[in-house]
Amino acid sequence: MSVRMPAARLLWAGVCGLVTLVLLVASGCAAATPESPPSASSTGEQPCIDRGLAPFGCASFRSVSGSDASGPVSWLSTTPLTLTFSVLNYTPTLIIVTPCNTLNVPITISADHLTPHENDIVVGTKGCIGSAADHEAWARQLVSSPLSYSLQQDELHLHGSDQSILLTRNAASPR
Repeated sequence: MSVRMPAARLLWAGVCGLVTLVLLVASGCAAATPESPPSASSTGEQPCIDRGLAPFGCASFRSVSGSDASGPVSWLSTTPLTLTFSVLNYTPTLIIVTPCNTLNVPITISADHLTPHENDIVVGTKGCIGSAADHEAWARQLVSSPLSYSLQQDELHLHGSDQSILLTRNAASPR
């Protein structure tokens, strides 16, 4: 006993099968080899070779002391901030690691100033509470206006309108 399918159903099944095959191929699901990871040039991250970062290069610094309008900020030595100069999305960037979040601060570097692009700062999404929130707020305030700087050997001094911070170069950081 044979079962006969009407011609319209047979045609519909063929069309559905063909559409499914085309969608699989178009979406890459049928690819024989996995995709390679994105290259540095496709993500915007560039090798850190003096791409607008002079005189800092790819240096990383750790806070040792600082002050603001109320006086010395003692936590900068016990719970230090880390500042690293890098190039992200083809832009010189100051990466500030706080006790809670990381701030990516696009900057312009001149002979004696760092000018943060305040409207383009990217901040991590952790919800900070207590002192960690206060430390992050302090760091955000630091980069809310241009900073004068002084770089002497392994020490970096940053001075804002009401804040200043002294940092030392991390041991493994390039010179």
